[in-house]
Amino acid sequence: MASVEDMYEKIAQEFLRIEKNAKENCCPPQTCVTLSWRRGLYVGGIQEIAPEYSSEIVLLSKSDRQLPGLLIESIKRLGTERLELLADDSLDLNGRFHLENKLVSMTPEQTEYIAENPLEIDELNSIENPNVYPRMIRA
Repeated sequence: MASVEDMYEKIAQEFLRIEKNAKENCCPPQTCVTLSWRRGLYVGGIQEIAPEYSSEIVLLSKSDRQLPGLLIESIKRLGTERLELLADDSLDLNGRFHLENKLVSMTPEQTEYIAENPLEIDELNSIENPNVYPRMIRA
């Protein structure tokens, strides 16, 4: 009988396979992350969505639910290229997608740029696969 650790290892392997395939379809490129927020652990990615204007503005996509610590540890162990983020508890990161600033908040100029250059988010595999990943398309 497989142990809980073995089960999470298999789930992590499948997750990383799906994540790798989805990452190849992300435009602009996505950096995979492990996110710690409000005592919960999540996985996801960040994308610089306006690099020609400001590298500070990013889209954070994350799992909609907290993941078990053993699963996160398996993902970290098997997926070596993953950025670890610690989000301030004052941020509202409920939901899957968040327009954020690498600093504290967007400047008025950055906010104006995003308002003038809206982005459309398409979710890939949203029906067939609950582990969806965003692809950014400039409108």
